[in-house]
Amino acid sequence: MRFLVPVDGSAQSINAVKFLAERHVIGRGDNVELVNVQKRLPPSIENYLGREAVAQYYGEESETVKRQLDAAQKADGFEPVYKVLFGDPIDAVAAEAEVFQPDLIIMGARGQRAFTGLLFGSVSRGILARTQIPVLILRDRVPAVGRSLRIGLACDGSDISLRAVRHAIDNRQIYGQGTEWHLIHVGSNQTPEEDFEKQTAAAQAELQKAGITPKKISLTGSAGSAVAKYVDQAEIDLLIMGSHGYGNVKTLLLGSVAAKIAAESDVPLLIIR
Repeated sequence: MRFLVPVDGSAQSINAVKFLAERHVIGRGDNVELVNVQKRLPPSIENYLGREAVAQYYGEESETVKRQLDAAQKADGFEPVYKVLFGDPIDAVAAEAEVFQPDLIIMGARGQRAFTGLLFGSVSRGILARTQIPVLILRDRVPAVGRSLRIGLACDGSDISLRAVRHAIDNRQIYGQGTEWHLIHVGSNQTPEEDFEKQTAAAQAELQKAGITPKKISLTGSAGSAVAKYVDQAEIDLLIMGSHGYGNVKTLLLGSVAAKIAAESDVPLLIIR
């Protein structure tokens, strides 16, 4: 697999690197690219400082970020490429994704949970808007190390949620051995079990074919709030879900259900678009 990890030295971006390094998910032939984007100084300042001073400034800034990542990278077989780009972070990462063609983008995000428009910060929102590549977003919570993961699969019967289930199956080596799978569906108050079986039938068939027997989690209520409450109570390490987000409209970027989950829980989210 190919992993693209934007890094800026923040605790959240270090968490993104730790996820790959500490869980030993990198296999032979996998490639990891850590991308640090340096914002350009205003032309007037660059002209005043001179070429050498500007080059030294950018070099020192990128080295500072690289040093902050060193501790997170110390794992056998984890040898990422560190790349420095210049310009607008959203444009630079989106352009690099087109060139590098990763299977997964892993990002730390510093957005505030309480405000829908700020859930993941401007860069994370921008990347989600600019690419159809699956994006794993980590905030202050990092999937556990030293034990099997509990993975939530949010399924509503739609094609995109089935695509998310298939992505989880195809890339289950990322999560390690002994993964505990929770297939989560939110149905009506009147017929929750019937709704569950009907809407998750295709997902269950895919999981069964892959030799995976998930825990069946039938919930009721508001979809986003119900899932957010469950993943926190069950200590789910990572939630995988499809999203129908619409382009650059901030409050719709993740779709209403994903946005609600992000607002009410800090569970790591793997978004399939």
